[in-house]
Amino acid sequence: MFLDDIMRTLSKALYRYPDVLKYLYSRKIADSDIQKFGLGYSKVVSVPDDGSSDRKTFMDTCFRGQKFENKLVFPIKGALGQVVGLIGRSIETKEFKMYALDQAKFEGFFFGLDNALPHIYQQNRVFVVEGPFDCMALSRVLPNTVACQTAGLSDAQYEYLMMYCDMIITVFDSDKTGKRAMEKAQKRKNVQSIDFGWKDPAKCYEEYDFDFFKEYVEKKAKAIVF
Repeated sequence: MFLDDIMRTLSKALYRYPDVLKYLYSRKIADSDIQKFGLGYSKVVSVPDDGSSDRKTFMDTCFRGQKFENKLVFPIKGALGQVVGLIGRSIETKEFKMYALDQAKFEGFFFGLDNALPHIYQQNRVFVVEGPFDCMALSRVLPNTVACQTAGLSDAQYEYLMMYCDMIITVFDSDKTGKRAMEKAQKRKNVQSIDFGWKDPAKCYEEYDFDFFKEYVEKKAKAIVF
């Protein structure tokens, strides 16, 4: 699929940009994280033509790939590891762009799902954070973590996760938007929430050493009654 081809190219290109690597390292993202989650970057995005209608939609809505140029790109992968969407984030501002295949929008999609799924099966629960950096941080302690990309859990995303486990725990940002999303999510069956206390998991991970972060996360997770 053309999205898989795009990400393969962007992942190879990322290491040609020292400023991007410097930004990632400053946020405690290691080379192993870059490889594990398949991050990418390029000043120019080339879109291979596979003749699909999805590719045409991408070209129309993403301005022939320009929407993701000069942005750190996170792949959104399905349960089988195929790329079903892209998240683009500027390294200079908080601007981000997102694209997902129509089928993925209908079914529900998450960043980090392919890595988390075996652990979700094993533990019969999943932790849901807002963004990719939160996911990469929290998954160091709770590998059954995925990111939903927004402060909220859609009906499609809820139903999707419930196919794989019996318990969903949201760990949204500690701002007003995140708290409202947490309260709304808890109205659904088998959904609990952790009020993390910091702005978000990524910020906590970046500001403190790993031992403190691990102890803090484990303490919060143990407070959940299953």
